[in-house]
Amino acid sequence: MHRVSGGAVAVYRRLFLYRTHVYVMRAKEVRLDLAEDFALRRFEREEEIPDGLFETGTRFLFHEGSTLWVATCGGELAACAWTRPADALLVWFCPLARADVLIYAAGTVPKFRRRGLMSALFNIAGRETVEGGHVAWTDCAVWNVASARMMEKAGFTRDRTVRTSEVRPPL
Repeated sequence: MHRVSGGAVAVYRRLFLYRTHVYVMRAKEVRLDLAEDFALRRFEREEEIPDGLFETGTRFLFHEGSTLWVATCGGELAACAWTRPADALLVWFCPLARADVLIYAAGTVPKFRRRGLMSALFNIAGRETVEGGHVAWTDCAVWNVASARMMEKAGFTRDRTVRTSEVRPPL
């Protein structure tokens, strides 16, 4: 077993563990090639979700103004993410306008990874926000290189890197 010094742990924490990249989409058109059986749906209320598609206790997120985006491939759940208007947030990593939208809590089912589904989901959710005249935001930890690449592929650009303790209330 190898021993790691306290100084090395402190450097790791300072450089990677407690830092987050913040991404923004203001206006960007990105072309993504998707499988023919790809479908994306958005749900504003828990009652709209078909039985068996998405099993989780999501009721509280809908009450907070969030929207669930679900990507399916061949009728199977493949990926999902949430969006929330900034005015429903108490704090975040940078100041947001009240009409801005945050994309968060995203995940892809393992067998559907590396197909570009999450990039498509983020792109469509972000574009819808931008077309409405607002700004779409998202974030990922600095060590999460795959998520950072996905966000850039989806049309987001890195706005800043912050320490996770740097959270501020929206405007």
